[in-house]
Amino acid sequence: GVGHFGLLLFTSLCSQDFGANVKRWRLFADLTCDVSILLEMVASLTPGLFLPLVCLASLGKAICGVAAGAANGATDLHFAKNGAANGAVTGAKTDLSEIMAKNGAQETAVKLVGLSLSYWFSKFANQSSRSIWVTFFSLTAFHVYANYRALRCLQLRTLNKSRLAVIVPHFLAAQTDAVFSPDADALGGLPQKHLLRPREAAQMESILGIPGKAVKGKGHRARLRRISVGSSLSRCLDVEERDPRREGITRAALAKAVEERRRYALVPSGRHLRSVSLLLSVQATEEDKLRAILQAHVFTRCMDRLPQSGNSSSGSSGSSSSGSSTSSRTAVQPHALDVLERSYAVAQRLWPAFRESLVEAGWEIDSVLVEDAGWRWS
Repeated sequence: GVGHFGLLLFTSLCSQDFGANVKRWRLFADLTCDVSILLEMVASLTPGLFLPLVCLASLGKAICGVAAGAANGATDLHFAKNGAANGAVTGAKTDLSEIMAKNGAQETAVKLVGLSLSYWFSKFANQSSRSIWVTFFSLTAFHVYANYRALRCLQLRTLNKSRLAVIVPHFLAAQTDAVFSPDADALGGLPQKHLLRPREAAQMESILGIPGKAVKGKGHRARLRRISVGSSLSRCLDVEERDPRREGITRAALAKAVEERRRYALVPSGRHLRSVSLLLSVQATEEDKLRAILQAHVFTRCMDRLPQSGNSSSGSSGSSSSGSSTSSRTAVQPHALDVLERSYAVAQRLWPAFRESLVEAGWEIDSVLVEDAGWRWS
């Protein structure tokens, strides 16, 4: 009963995120399974806690089944759509049902091999309680490591937050400084079509959801810490009220977007404006989401390129207007709207090259798998 109830609750809470973070949930399923087995082993040694531990183990295995099934389904669909691109015979027809059947047959074959070796292995492992625990933890560590390496080899072509957090900064790092200048046309600042391919991104993306290292090169030291897609206007206003430095940014950004009939508006937040809330209109498409995410990364780069000290030429005006001699990290807050408009212009300049590079590299741009709160303005 505990397992069934937990399965329903877990599915209702997390089902929308399964497709966006396939690798994370696949690894989560493996870890949950290992922890459940550990709880069952501990339960046999603690009679007083046997029932609660067994219930927790049952809950963990139920959750494992849901997460693993969802991740495997997305993986099977990936191979069905991109079989030829991932090593299959060129022109060969790849059927989803065939892949699922072969996947099941592979699991059955592995189980048969395990059964055939279990007798001899159990004789070795059951020599003492110490050997049992050493064997369990050794095999568990190998199991987790093998699955992690397998997920690193999985070259998904869909775009989610983890992959975009690697792809977009790498694309921006390949651009010249002239591209980010207001006089880009006069300086000959042409966007460079240089983008990571799925194979390269698979080795760099974050599987556990922990932000990776910022991409170095071409002066790009900033990193977008967080982006919330489909945020509500009321939430942005509530956050703004708690931070006087951001007063008026939300209303001004949205008013500018509505005035120029844009389909999205960016609202920066955080101590150094390294987090962004994305407000979407009802007409926003998947490509508009990509445009907004590109602008969000451009915005953090433009903020990072501002002077480090109020003594610099471009930062002195910001210091005088704020009436303090603190660093421009604080002084530039009132100029966030100016930086937003500059980042919008740069993103519009980069978008054709960025979109074309995505298509040429083999990325799927028809569906952007990012967590969306679902709020829209009309």
